[in-house]
Amino acid sequence: MESGGKLVLLFIWLLLVTAETGRGQCLPGTPKADLQAVSMDPSVLEISPVGTIQLVIEMKNNGPCVIPMGEASFTVTFPDTYIQPGVPLNVTNVCGPNRWQLFKQTQAGGFYSLTFRNNSEVIPVGGAACPISFDIRGKGIVTTKPISISLSSSLTALAKTGDLNVLNQSTLTKLNVGANTSPIPALIITDFNVKANECNAVLTWKTSSNNIADSFEVEYGINETAFTRVGVLQNKNSNSDLTYEFVKDQGNSKGYYRLKIVEKGGKISYSKTVSVVTKCIIKKGF
Repeated sequence: MESGGKLVLLFIWLLLVTAETGRGQCLPGTPKADLQAVSMDPSVLEISPVGTIQLVIEMKNNGPCVIPMGEASFTVTFPDTYIQPGVPLNVTNVCGPNRWQLFKQTQAGGFYSLTFRNNSEVIPVGGAACPISFDIRGKGIVTTKPISISLSSSLTALAKTGDLNVLNQSTLTKLNVGANTSPIPALIITDFNVKANECNAVLTWKTSSNNIADSFEVEYGINETAFTRVGVLQNKNSNSDLTYEFVKDQGNSKGYYRLKIVEKGGKISYSKTVSVVTKCIIKKGF
């Protein structure tokens, strides 16, 4: 190829590179990105021994380049004596449904560790911090000392740089597990029970007239740790009809139930767990 043609190709390549760099893509060998753990906060400061709360984390890329898919991760670690990951984990991403995905979960040496990675999205430079939240639960044991929850973030060798703006790449929070914290929000539900009616599990509960619930999600499980949603009842917002009922065909088995209470402001909490054994009766014809 003549020298004039090579110069044209070089010019086109430089235009393409410049355009990519303008969108936050960086040339090979240049500084890459600065992943910052902005904050990590529990939705409440004290969890009951059998309660469930959300842990809210904010991560941010301080630049100068976007972080490619799969090159950023952070790990949350906490003692396994008093708290545990939620089942299900209920991961919620504010900035894109799949920005941070659970990559690995381990329990070893007295600690749970949950690692999240950006496997489906790039992380742009700057902008507002992007919260991610997931559930953690009490393990039924009270402690008089706050539980430490730590977060460490990292980038792959391709994306990693120093802490460019001297902001933290790790963070720490504390959570109390208290004996006097009720798993049921005050003035929302009472008399939560379940009874067997042949194959059916019949759940009933009452609410106060001034409660702030928006809806009640009925969750079912074959044990006390793994639950799935099987129904939703909206708050009646009534001063007279305060009784709710939900029926599930459970067959011949033992089932566990709890209520996920979604308040009008978006806050989530859970009722106690109840269980019932159902037996189907086969009626013979004459």
